[in-house]
Amino acid sequence: MVQVHIFLKFLIISNQWIIKIFLESLPSKIYYRKTSDLTDDFCTWEDDKVQTTKNQLNIYEGIKNDLDNIMRVLCYLSFKEKGNSCDEQCHYLYYWIGNILFNKLKEENSVTTVIDVLNNFSRNLGSSQNCRCIFPKGISEEEFTKLKIVHDYCKDYETIQHNITYKKIMCNDEFSSYLVKATSTYDNLYRECVTTNSKEYCVEVKKQVPTCFQKKLSTLSCQVQDVSHQGLDEETSALAKQSGTMDEQSTFNLSQILMLATLPIAGILFFSFIIYNFTPFVSRIRKYLVKRKLVRHNLNYTDRQELTEYTSLQPKSNVERRQINIAFHS
Repeated sequence: MVQVHIFLKFLIISNQWIIKIFLESLPSKIYYRKTSDLTDDFCTWEDDKVQTTKNQLNIYEGIKNDLDNIMRVLCYLSFKEKGNSCDEQCHYLYYWIGNILFNKLKEENSVTTVIDVLNNFSRNLGSSQNCRCIFPKGISEEEFTKLKIVHDYCKDYETIQHNITYKKIMCNDEFSSYLVKATSTYDNLYRECVTTNSKEYCVEVKKQVPTCFQKKLSTLSCQVQDVSHQGLDEETSALAKQSGTMDEQSTFNLSQILMLATLPIAGILFFSFIIYNFTPFVSRIRKYLVKRKLVRHNLNYTDRQELTEYTSLQPKSNVERRQINIAFHS
């Protein structure tokens, strides 16, 4: 039936949408988005240092519009303490900044110079006990690209593995291509770096994601479903031609009516399932409701306290009124 194929096309489109959302909700993607969206100004007390650094970097036209945001994030991290959290965020920040620099600056030497200036800026922020990001220099664009792929893959590995193994997330060309590229890049870098520290980028990546080089990660993969838009379109078109005469001479039969009635319900249930399993929407709603419940509980408790206090004061007030009345009549 044509309706069945329409429904299958709907499932394919929905699956593509799900996977796109899933890939955008990986830990590395979330961090880069939050970094890009940071608007709070933590550089208020460092105006002189900020202006000096901007004067040094304003000669690079390609990154002028990004300087404020880059220094804002460095200032933000300078308020945090040293430690593993600081190191992890500095590693993420290196790839976020490096991505901007390699995309917008024409020469690799310029990238190294900018990194050097940003390192000096970071060294002079806050106290020596606070978080200061010092980024690696002298990494080529090709090396940087490999390092970023492997760093992000290692950070996202558990999330991807969990969704493939337990949530049975479906696969499409985009997801499969992502996994092939990430796993092959990781495998090559692992073979290259696991036995040597002679290369600077090997030292760097093993420092950033050590667990990925202490023991080799199992290879993740997914199999693309053997269904295509083209195949469905051809089958749907053939069925439409075969049933064209009958459609002109008859109205919908019972099965067609049931199919049309079922499609919207199936769609709603399908999207509800997706939202519940593959997005943080439900957890946020749950946190919101718990917070509302706690607030309501506190308000009810306050109301009961006030009512108790009011009730306990009532007899006393009546006694005082009676005493006043007696004194008046005497």
